[in-house]
Amino acid sequence: MNFTKYLILLIFGSLALLISCNENHQKQFFLPAYSKTDMDSITIEPTLLLPVKMLANDSVLIIIDLNTDTLFRVFSQPDLTYLGWFGKKGRGPNEFVNIDPSGIRFYNETLQIVDLRNIYLITFTSSSISNNYTIKERIPIPGELLTFNHVFRLDTNKFCGVCLLRASQESLDCFNRSTKEIISFLDYPDFIKDTPENEKRSIYSFLLDIKPDLSQFALNYTYSPLLRICNLKGEIIHETFIKGLPEQILFQNLGKRTNNLLNGITYYKDIKTTNKFIYLFYYPQGGVRINEHRYENYSIGQKELHIFNWQGKPLVRIKLDKSTLSFVPSCDDRYLYYTSEKSPNKIFILNLTNISKDETYNER
Repeated sequence: MNFTKYLILLIFGSLALLISCNENHQKQFFLPAYSKTDMDSITIEPTLLLPVKMLANDSVLIIIDLNTDTLFRVFSQPDLTYLGWFGKKGRGPNEFVNIDPSGIRFYNETLQIVDLRNIYLITFTSSSISNNYTIKERIPIPGELLTFNHVFRLDTNKFCGVCLLRASQESLDCFNRSTKEIISFLDYPDFIKDTPENEKRSIYSFLLDIKPDLSQFALNYTYSPLLRICNLKGEIIHETFIKGLPEQILFQNLGKRTNNLLNGITYYKDIKTTNKFIYLFYYPQGGVRINEHRYENYSIGQKELHIFNWQGKPLVRIKLDKSTLSFVPSCDDRYLYYTSEKSPNKIFILNLTNISKDETYNER
């Protein structure tokens, strides 16, 4: 075989390998048809003012309300009996300064709370909550990582998240509280070309949740319908581009870097995970610049719940009420709890037991 033929075969072989790797790396899926669900609600006391986040473990459901002096309201599962409150705003003992909702998560019976300077690991001391809790550990956040968001624990000593003020060529920051080492990992996606290094963390902003068994984590991006599933080394296991969303044509027309970011065009508002599924809260919003420092957001489409498996396949699509604020699935995936700005004294319940989660759904 002469050199020219060998070179041609090498080039075509390399291209085929490259295409194959790209296809394996990212898959594209259309969402399935809408599913119908049974909805119920339960009246609760005290009234919630602005519930910004819900989370749950096997025994309790917690609603975080930043507009009250008492930050956390606790309810039993599955009957949603009110058990009490805990956590106050302030600088005194057992008080929190500027808590970050994105870093509040359960590790079995231990609850993680993140404020401006510390990571707290707490447990409840009795079934009657009412501010009865014990701080097991307080982990100071290194000064280089202040404004540390989306915090999650890799192991006993390593905590990861995003420091928005830290310029980095990678998406996540991680510190080891034992060795004091700070590293970054997980490459940025490249759906917006020619992004300046100092703008990547804003443009590629995302929502994140870690699988309850602490084996993987999932993140989806604010300005692109992209879902990534990674192992704890930051290696991407599955990557899904979600196609066929109602507002996708509008977003693609605004897809230039400056327009897409400055006009506040967003896809998803929240992500929650169980050991079986990934739940995404689709909340399409537009934005108008009011002045140099202020934007006003407005809804431009139907709020929806999208359920994926841990291979990145979309399985279920549900329409949500337009007043939906926050949500959380039960750990056994039987129910979805959500709050509404129209009914601050209620928790709404969607029954997911009769919905088919078709694992054979085909990619496109």
